[in-house]
Amino acid sequence: RSHDAIQFEDGCRRRQMDGPQSRADWIVDRGCFHGIPEPLCAGYVANVAAWAKDDARLLLFCRIQRAHAVPALFGPWFEIVRTDDESYERSAGPLPRTVAPGKVFRMIRRGRTRAAPAARVSAET
Repeated sequence: RSHDAIQFEDGCRRRQMDGPQSRADWIVDRGCFHGIPEPLCAGYVANVAAWAKDDARLLLFCRIQRAHAVPALFGPWFEIVRTDDESYERSAGPLPRTVAPGKVFRMIRRGRTRAAPAARVSAET
């Protein structure tokens, strides 16, 4: 496609959308989500969801300290299709660089064909 491009965005700031053609097929986050202050996380996720086309892919690399929050925050907009353990080496700063445990989440943007699962009702009440 002649209009393929790589864009870098600040996930904590809203971006003016110029219609569906300006939305992304792929989003990669390596270090943004786990690096922002917790009060900004919900807004960040809403912005990422707004940028993604229906059925877009999101690849989220996340340090273990924030990984527990991913299903609840991203779940309304994204289906988590795979989660893997990962180790992260700090990419900047003084040597020696530290290694930290983390997770990689592979997700697909929910759209008309991927509704969020309905809440389960227990038959034992």
